[in-house]
Amino acid sequence: MHWSSLSEIRRILSRGTSIAWLKEFYGWRKNEQLHSLPSGQRNGDTIAIVLSYKRPQNMETIVSALLKTPSVSRIILSNNNPACHLERWYGLHHPAVEVISQPVQSSAIMRFRLARAHPASQYLIVDDDLFLSPHQYELLCSAVRTSPDQPHGMFGQRCCADGNWVQAIHGCNDHLDVISRVYALTHEHLQEFFRLFAVLGMADDPSIWQRSTGDDVVLSFTGTKKPLCHDIGPYLDCPTQGDPRIATWQQSGFFERRQALYHQLCAQKSI
Repeated sequence: MHWSSLSEIRRILSRGTSIAWLKEFYGWRKNEQLHSLPSGQRNGDTIAIVLSYKRPQNMETIVSALLKTPSVSRIILSNNNPACHLERWYGLHHPAVEVISQPVQSSAIMRFRLARAHPASQYLIVDDDLFLSPHQYELLCSAVRTSPDQPHGMFGQRCCADGNWVQAIHGCNDHLDVISRVYALTHEHLQEFFRLFAVLGMADDPSIWQRSTGDDVVLSFTGTKKPLCHDIGPYLDCPTQGDPRIATWQQSGFFERRQALYHQLCAQKSI
């Protein structure tokens, strides 16, 4: 993290970050050697996309881990919140990283528009509320390269036969109905995403880019098979992951909207 003064650390702590978590975080950063970043030509086939909205303090660490991921050739960091001064938190300069400031507040679905504007054979899309190691990111990049029939991830949900949902599934190697948080996908998945987006009538709504939607639900239907969850081992959650002031999933009606979208997609495509 780019902390230039004690006041910055105090500001982090005011967001609910404990001293114990900071010790664990710094130990993790040291273990992953994120202070030492590679330079020179990058030969990977994957573009990574990260969005900053209400967790700008996480961007430098996430980008550093992506820079140490062999498959990643380029990183697109988008500040989706114009009210947030990302430069106060992010001080990393690297030729493989492009920082984009959106002119208006944008939702998570903007990452797919960014992917379409930056052609690649595959993409790695990362939420801003968790920290994975370069090795864990590489596992997902390798997985989608080896098995491109479906998107790949490490966290998600399953719809049971009785209509109930099992949430927060992770630490397993299994097909899920929806993946979330981290996504490895191909160019073909991206194309199918926008086809489904249009079929659902969402492409005709220009406000869709400014409000939250179930973009990960749509992505989960872009393969010829259900998305595959991988057991990548332990990872580190941001302490604000469940903060109702920040976390989208804490919004009223969040799960109900996602489930309705899931059933809409089931009516359009069987996988």
